[in-house]
Amino acid sequence: MRRAQSACVNPVLPPGWRMAWFCRLRAIIVGVALVFAIGAMDGLSNAAPPAQLRFLTGQLLVAKPGMADPRFHRTVIFMVKHDDSGAFGLIVNKKLGPLPFAELLTTMRADPDGVKGSVTVHFGSPVEPRRGFILHTADYTKSPLFTVNALYSISFDADIVRAMASGRGPARRILAIGYAGWGTGQLEREF
Repeated sequence: MRRAQSACVNPVLPPGWRMAWFCRLRAIIVGVALVFAIGAMDGLSNAAPPAQLRFLTGQLLVAKPGMADPRFHRTVIFMVKHDDSGAFGLIVNKKLGPLPFAELLTTMRADPDGVKGSVTVHFGSPVEPRRGFILHTADYTKSPLFTVNALYSISFDADIVRAMASGRGPARRILAIGYAGWGTGQLEREF
């Protein structure tokens, strides 16, 4: 029992700091590695693996430490969609800074009157850097453009921005500008 507890302590922080998020992140990384291992073993059998094992929709893609491409160096990408037609994801760990909700609504050509506060903008990736996406928990159901899975959706319209500004939006959300995209089989070849 004692060993299991000590494995979840981040050695960089002072002793005694229990890092539940560190343990969860490690579990996710192990899960992603398992998915990759199962995918690699696919060539050993004639049967195709189930779609949920072949595709990374709803999972995190973590860049290897030696990633040479500076756009993806030290990134964590949430995979919004991954199937036989290609893949779409958002970098979730690169913050650009705050943006006032009123300015965001103005950019969307929507009325900003009475809207206060700001939202942190993340660098979603280099593709279409003028396009925005709100990755959010599924508790907000008013206007999702795309349902990722039972936990997450993607939206981007004036209604969700107003809801976020007034505190009625999703419990958790990330506003990302730009996205990462891969054509048919491209992501698999890059692995």
